[in-house]
Amino acid sequence: MSLLDDVSIVVTPNGYKAGELYAVVPVPTEGAEEVTNGDFSGSSTGWSESGTWTYGNNNEVCTGNGTNQMLTQSGILTSGKLYTYSIDIISSSLSSQEIRVYVGSTDYITHTLSGVAETISGNTVSSGANLVIRVTSSNTSGVLTIDNVSIKEYTSADMDVTRATAATRVDENGLVNYAEVLGGEEVTNGDFSSSSDWNLGTNSIVSSNKATLTITSGGLQYATNIGLDVVNTKTYKITFTANRTSGTGDLEFGYGSGLSVSGSPTISASGTQTIYFQPTYNTNDFGFKSKTTSGDYVWEISNLSVKEVTRDNVPRIDYTGGGCPHILAEPQRTNLLPYSEDFTSWTTTGSAAVTPNTTISPDGTQNADTLNLLAGSYFYKVLTTGAGTFTLSCYVKVASGTLDFKMQSFGADGAISSGVFTATTNWQRFEFTTTITANSGFYPVQVSGLVGGDFQIWGAQVEEGSYATSYIPTSGSTVTRNKDIFTRDGIGSLINSTEGVLFVEMAALADDETNREITLSDGSTTNYVLIRFNSGGSNRIYTRVDVGGGNEYYDLDTSHTITDVNKIAIRWDDSNFATFINGIKVGSQLSGSSFSADTLNELNFDNGAGSNTFYGKVKQLQVYNTALTDEQLTSLTT
Repeated sequence: MSLLDDVSIVVTPNGYKAGELYAVVPVPTEGAEEVTNGDFSGSSTGWSESGTWTYGNNNEVCTGNGTNQMLTQSGILTSGKLYTYSIDIISSSLSSQEIRVYVGSTDYITHTLSGVAETISGNTVSSGANLVIRVTSSNTSGVLTIDNVSIKEYTSADMDVTRATAATRVDENGLVNYAEVLGGEEVTNGDFSSSSDWNLGTNSIVSSNKATLTITSGGLQYATNIGLDVVNTKTYKITFTANRTSGTGDLEFGYGSGLSVSGSPTISASGTQTIYFQPTYNTNDFGFKSKTTSGDYVWEISNLSVKEVTRDNVPRIDYTGGGCPHILAEPQRTNLLPYSEDFTSWTTTGSAAVTPNTTISPDGTQNADTLNLLAGSYFYKVLTTGAGTFTLSCYVKVASGTLDFKMQSFGADGAISSGVFTATTNWQRFEFTTTITANSGFYPVQVSGLVGGDFQIWGAQVEEGSYATSYIPTSGSTVTRNKDIFTRDGIGSLINSTEGVLFVEMAALADDETNREITLSDGSTTNYVLIRFNSGGSNRIYTRVDVGGGNEYYDLDTSHTITDVNKIAIRWDDSNFATFINGIKVGSQLSGSSFSADTLNELNFDNGAGSNTFYGKVKQLQVYNTALTDEQLTSLTT
């Protein structure tokens, strides 16, 4: 019998969308329709109307003008179960007002009406038996018409992901970039197959699948796409090929009337370009124009693509170190350096010099700077940080051979802390942690007393904490990346509470002696199965089962390095508990009670109640609905 015959949940670095990490097992399935007469066929039978809700022509209509306008179907849901729902908005003149979907008693999902026909949908766990659709407009005239209300039980272990900020990772090609989800193509005629949808300057033409801008005496030339509507609440990813065929003048991307609003740095080098921008207002004018105001030059633009991009809440599949990827979960951190890639504003001493944009950086574009440093030269940035423990990191390499350099901090109290590192011809991220008692000046590359030379540098970061986290780009101000939160509730049908196994292949980000947990629970710290990197000492792996608020089993292992990837499994069953790590039984107990049926219904990267958030790397997570044998657990964790 295969182990997979007993597995009920499998989560790996797999597919995802914004806000959701897909599980491999089970395949998501929908149950039977729970709503009666969701299409309002011939009447509002099955529904309770209050406020201004009334039956229309095979639909339901709300006319606003009140605060308690509720459309209810009672007794159709089961508390604690996961459901998927959808509602068709046929029409609405209640623009910017809210519609709330209550799945249960007090919990609800809010959707802001846009004034157009649309479908609202999502997944949620019920907190009660009733489905309620409520319009929250107060003393507002307008009409909302809905149809095709549906709600079905949803069986899925896909994990909800919350971060609410962008975050970077190392991709499968070894490049540092944002984890993001791209929408469909937005631009019309981006292949320049014709001049349609393009407004061209006097000396600009579209031919042979490219736009050519010929600039004389620095005059204005442009190519504006008029088939694209950009929205100021969205972020866009723009890629194109720019080729300067003569002269030395620069090109600029812009939008708005006359392309007057700049959306990117100046384009000064030929090659493939990538721009991210969020417009400050809605517009359908977008394109390229000449930048340099003197001289003659020619640019060719081709292969233009514009796609909406989502970065907030996108889970990170990270390939740091190469090989198989892992799910990356990190704490909140702030890059305190306002310019992480532009070093021209940093302070240099002696003969030190900075030349910008000389080298292809770890993100795959030519935006890394070169530092020419001789012995006795310094290159640094002064920060007002206050006291604390800080970690400085930056990517450094050299053109040939090897060169040594220092990374250090100077506290206002006069204390100096430093480390010596060796740069090679390959990009490396060097990290240095220091504890200071007052404001500090940081010296990311400093060669006093060492042999100098040309260094390439990119991606500098100073963050408060005892270890470095993933790169946080900045361009003029500090930037904060929120912590990663992974949760999945409403999955009691996928967990056999009376017996089973929780298995995780994982590593800690650092051995920082804090509690970081992954649990199966009932949403509290009363009933749970946990695997934890434990506080109180170094390299502590803690497994535990609590039933009804009392501890039934635990094991504390200190024989493994937690920053290495370890395969850890905990078994629970009446009088049959055990912990296996990397093929070895490290703890067991033939006494104690297990849970009653249907107790456990959540999988969380925390202690089950929102604390002790897990920070680390997860290569795979599995839940088994039987208490696997010792032989099976040895095989599973080897």
